[in-house]
Amino acid sequence: MPRYALKIEYHGAPFAGWQRQADQPSVQGAVEAALARLEPREHTIAAAGRTDAGVHALAQVAHCDMERDWDPFRLSEALNYHLKPEPVAILDCAPVADDWHARFSAVERRYLFRILIRRAP
Repeated sequence: MPRYALKIEYHGAPFAGWQRQADQPSVQGAVEAALARLEPREHTIAAAGRTDAGVHALAQVAHCDMERDWDPFRLSEALNYHLKPEPVAILDCAPVADDWHARFSAVERRYLFRILIRRAP
């Protein structure tokens, strides 16, 4: 099974966080559902980290295993098509080694925190 690294961007407002949850929408659930539209079966993806409810991401990295060889650009475009209208986009896709893991193979993580301290309008 070929493995692909995905660079994912999302607006987290409608999600209960990254991690799949049985009764609430999640970013992982949205991406796995899009993958199932391409290759009908249960998909489980792994990410470099997780985000909480309402948190956005500019370049979250995850990996997926596919049954067939996909052209990386075609895979990202197909996923983006099936992710509509969710506020999730696959920015980049690249083939990686079978033992590469988004979480355990990461060599760096960067976070940007913006805290807005003011009275709500």
